Order: sequence, then C-alpha cells, then structure tokens
Amino acid sequence: TSCTGAWHQGWVVFHDINNNAALDAGETVILKQPGMPDGFRLTGNSHVSDYISYMPTGATEMTSGAFQSGTLTVCRQSYEEYGARRIVISRTGRPRIETTTLASCP
Repeated sequence: TSCTGAWHQGWVVFHDINNNAALDAGETVILKQPGMPDGFRLTGNSHVSDYISYMPTGATEMTSGAFQSGTLTVCRQSYEEYGARRIVISRTGRPRIETTTLASCP
C-alpha cells in the first residue's frame, strides 16, 4: 500500500497523477507485487533506485522531467559465484536483460 523500502521487498504500479513518484490518495493502483523469496535481492542504481516512471509514449521520465534510464540487478545471496541478471532500462524505456557475475550480492 506504500512505496517505501527496497525493490526486493515488492513494488506497486500506479497511475501517478501528480508525477511525484509517491502513491497518494485517489491514485489508481494497477498492480501490487509482493516481495521476492528470501535470499534474493533486487537493487536499482542511482536513477532507478526508488522508482521507475513510464510516460504514455512508453519512455521513462524522472519527476524533474529529465529522461530516466538505469539498471536493476537481481541476484541470489546464497550462490558462491553470485551469478546475476541485470535489467537495463534504456532512455526510451525499453528494458533488456544481461547476464553478469558479481563480486558480492548486495
């Protein structure tokens, strides 16, 4: 019901009428995603650490109006080699997936 915490704790997709990256009273919730299973982490780098905002055109945009691109990283903490996947969101809003290896799973 709120947008606080880390990505791996779950997320909410909603129509952000006032473009403030916060779920306010009266805004329509489209989807609620529960947290990931124990041992999995999902983190975002600087521009997608707290939210991702898609515009009607399909492009991503920050609340400031600047384009938004970034990377979400999914990893499993119990794996010794820390194999991971990255979801790279381009300036046009297109996501793609990369396989990577991390020194540690955050």
